[in-house]
Amino acid sequence: PDNTSKLKDLLLKGKFDKSLIYNSLENALFPYYDELKNIKNNVKNSLMSGSGSTFFVLNSKLETNLNKDNYDIFENLKTINTGVEQTDE
Repeated sequence: PDNTSKLKDLLLKGKFDKSLIYNSLENALFPYYDELKNIKNNVKNSLMSGSGSTFFVLNSKLETNLNKDNYDIFENLKTINTGVEQTDE
């Protein structure tokens, strides 16, 4: 199966393999934007979105040394048919 199918199967089992996801935009931006590299290095299991506008963590609790007051952080999100909503979990 392709990486998407493998990732889906793992997530349904409550597991995650970060090696199945890759974003080449990170390599292009990190030499120029230290703050992006800092976020990536200080948020365990973080991934940058394809557009580069967001970092996210899948199937994991947010673990970071960053000052959370400096960032907009949303936890316990789930996808829905019309977008994303925050849960009470």
